[in-house]
Amino acid sequence: MEEKIKHRPADDFTGVDFGDKRLNERSRKAVEDCTRNTGKSILGSGGGRGEAKAFYRLLGNEKLEMAQLQGISSGATMARMKGTVLLIQDTSSLTKAEKSARTIEEKESFRWIDMLREATAIVPDDVHFVTICDREGDFYELYAEATEIGEDFIIRVTHDRRCETNEKAATKLRRTPAASRVTVNIPRDSRKGVPARVAEMEVAYCRVNIIKPVNVREPEIAPQLAMNLVRISEINPPNGHEPIEWILATSLPIHNATDALRIVEYYIQRWKIERFHFVLKSGCNAEKIQQRTYERIKPVLLIYSVIAMFIMTVTYMGRVLPDVPCDLFFDDNEWKILYRVIHKTKLAPDKPYSMADAVNYLGRLGGYKRAPSDGPPGLQSIWKGLFALYFAVELLVGQG
Repeated sequence: MEEKIKHRPADDFTGVDFGDKRLNERSRKAVEDCTRNTGKSILGSGGGRGEAKAFYRLLGNEKLEMAQLQGISSGATMARMKGTVLLIQDTSSLTKAEKSARTIEEKESFRWIDMLREATAIVPDDVHFVTICDREGDFYELYAEATEIGEDFIIRVTHDRRCETNEKAATKLRRTPAASRVTVNIPRDSRKGVPARVAEMEVAYCRVNIIKPVNVREPEIAPQLAMNLVRISEINPPNGHEPIEWILATSLPIHNATDALRIVEYYIQRWKIERFHFVLKSGCNAEKIQQRTYERIKPVLLIYSVIAMFIMTVTYMGRVLPDVPCDLFFDDNEWKILYRVIHKTKLAPDKPYSMADAVNYLGRLGGYKRAPSDGPPGLQSIWKGLFALYFAVELLVGQG
């Protein structure tokens, strides 16, 4: 039988070796403490002032190398990758920064290219990754970079660029007859206060060669680039709603309507990066990190990022793979105590229950009301449920 791969946030840092056994143990314990006390300060997560001081000493230890922490964590992520992986890019900030621009290397937009290059360098050769960006990524230099290094992309278009035929690319696409109609589940837009809905959409696609803009002066950048465009537009939107229209530029091949719909399905996953930032900031309280220097903030932020991904993985695993056993993410004490708390019993099942049940129980523990219109438990109820579960485990372990 194939060995089951279990996953906990601290596992992402297995293999860290700072040449000091105590420092290695301290770094792992720091991750475990932060996981059990999601959203608390370092003082609150460590179990007292002594533990907090040890955490602060860890952050100030010259042997604590951020490059090694990040490398080990990235390696653990790469090991879990299989097949096609969506590399979703987005930006978020904990503090406001000044912006300046001249050459592409000095532009704020260069971060998109830098991320693409970093991913190309570390993603395993047998993994096909597709970079996905919103409209901030719609600039010619990024298309050129991805094309040159042979990496695929899906980017939402905001500029109506000129084609080699001297017509505008988006204008050409809007004149192209629809290839298909489809219903799409549109996620809730929390920023605009727009609820989730099912929309009927038309899908069209075409091939274009876009011309290098005059403001892109680097001579080494290709004078024109070939790519596919996909347009998905809403038919008969609800009263008071602007019709949805997405125009997506992609390097992926499109031979038929099914291929075009696959591009749309990939792009729809982009919203998860926004949910990641939500968990990182609101669930892990990353904006309340009290370290005074960027060098001391980075390792804490890395730990919180791994924890945020754990929270998201638990939440969505209950939806995508509901039948897998819950001991993939929870040890025996945790899943048994979770069951006992929810069912108000001293008895627990002999075998782990499903992830769907585990997520339902965590949601209830975190305030999920189970109303018919609520849908499955959301991220906020899950992180609150995890915190309550870990607290219950500390209280009940040893009581039988």
